[in-house]
Order: sequence, then structure tokens, then C-alpha cells
Amino acid sequence: MNITYSDWIISRFLNLWNLLSTVNATWKTFRNYRTVLKTQLTQAYPVVGLLRDGKRIMISGNNGVLLLTHHPKTGYALGYNFELDIVRVNDCEIVGGITNGDVPGIFLDGEYERLPVEGKTVLDLGANIGDTLTYFMLRGASRVVGIEPFPHNYALAKINIEANKFGTAAVIRLAACAGKGGSITVDMAQGSTTTKPQDVLEQGHEVPVLTLEQTIQEHAIPAGSVMKMDTEGYEYDIILSTSNEALRKFSHILIEYHHGYKNLKAKLESAGFSVKTDIPRAPHLLRRLAGGKTTTTYLGFLYAYR
Repeated sequence: MNITYSDWIISRFLNLWNLLSTVNATWKTFRNYRTVLKTQLTQAYPVVGLLRDGKRIMISGNNGVLLLTHHPKTGYALGYNFELDIVRVNDCEIVGGITNGDVPGIFLDGEYERLPVEGKTVLDLGANIGDTLTYFMLRGASRVVGIEPFPHNYALAKINIEANKFGTAAVIRLAACAGKGGSITVDMAQGSTTTKPQDVLEQGHEVPVLTLEQTIQEHAIPAGSVMKMDTEGYEYDIILSTSNEALRKFSHILIEYHHGYKNLKAKLESAGFSVKTDIPRAPHLLRRLAGGKTTTTYLGFLYAYR
């Protein structure tokens, strides 16, 4: 399972707690909460949400439900335009943030607050639509280098960088990161956050694949930088194939793991990092209960620092 037995037990209780919290938040927000809740579990979007005040909103993805039901735990001021698919955060805007990316986790739940990014270079592996890139810039990063393999997400990230006037301090590269270099073919329309970068389709756009060492070299990532990694299951190939010397370029690393953490933890500890892991969630249990599908097993965050 790539997790401890105690984590396996606790994850079951955590699943139940998350389900109860989701039901409560959905009930408080929507009159048709049963329909919305079923859609959340099965991911069978779109759904029309009937708010308690009588307003009707067409919701095209899980982000929309989360943005309406969750209250910010951070200090960011958020505004939403569901018709234009835009989320506004302070003075910035994230195009595509309603239907793509992870704005709720980043700006409502503070998933990356542990990373000390002020004045540092940040390597953002799995930059998606530039939502984490925007977050790191708002927190004072001196430079953010985003790597994103899907052309659809990459195009949105470029739009968001230009719209928010980040200039040369923010860079987005159309590429995948893996244990070996080369190239992959990706569907031009593909932009799902549940699609792994190694998925190869018969027709599409050829995208370069870089090792972490190549990425560090090509983008002149200095010692003492920070790395965020959300590569939808490919974190194992990247971390386990990277030399300890290259990993030590970073002072802090935050990884969203998708299939447990024990082998990642062992590798990073061998490179001299102290490692903390969150209790994993098992979203596949709830999804399968509702007849849905998922590509993850045990999902959570791993935080490494030196």
C-alpha cells in the first residue's frame, strides 16, 4: 500500500469524516443538495446548483462546488465568474479556475502555506493553468518556473501570466518531467488534472520530457530553491530516479502523492531531508461507493526540508 498500517486505519475514519463534512457543506449551500452531492461523488458534471437564496448556477466541475461550499482558511479575497470561468484572487485573476486547476485547495485550504517561498526561486512541477504559480508570486517568490505537459493547461497558464503582468519573473514551459528524457504525444484538447503525463495517444502534440536534472540545468535553478510537485502519480518515477545531489538543490519540497509515500520518504531521507507526511486519504473508496472512477489510491502531501 506504500503507507503504514496505522495510516490505513486512520484513512478510513478520515474518509467518513470527509464524507460527513461534504454532506453538511452541500446541504447548507444548495436546495438540491442530493443531486449536487451525487454529482460530486460520481464526477458526472455538469450540474445545475440551486442555491439556498434561489439563485441557479451551472457548475461544470468539482471546483465550482468547492468554491461555493467552502469558507477560506487563508487571507485571500476571492471572487468568481462562473460564466467566464474566472476566479479573482486579490488583484489577480485565474482564467479557467472554475473548471480546472485547484484554486479551492490552494487559496481556500492553504495547501502550500508550508513552503517558504518569499524571495526564492520556485520550481512548480505540474503547473497546470498557473494557479499555484500565481499563488507563489502573490507570496513574494522572486521567480517561478512552471512545467506543464498538457497544451490546453499550458495555454491557460500563459494567459494568466500575461494577464497578471508577472513579466519575466514567471515562466511556463510546455514539457513533462520524468525519470528519463525523451518526448511524449499528448492530445491537444486534453487538460484533465486526472490524466497522467505519460499517457500516450495516437494523435496529438509532441511534448518534450525532461529529467529533474535537465530541468534544473536548463532553467538555472539555484541552490536553496523550493520545489512543488503535483504530477498525478509520476512523482515516484521523478524522485526515485533523481540523484541525491540534484534533490539537495532544494531547501524545501512539497509533493502531492497519489499512491502512498513510504518509498518517497525513504529516498528523500537518504538525500538528507527531514520528512513529514499527512494522513493519506483514499478517495477511491467514496467514488467507487457512488459508482464513479478514480486513478488514485492513497492521496496526501509529503513535506521535506533541510
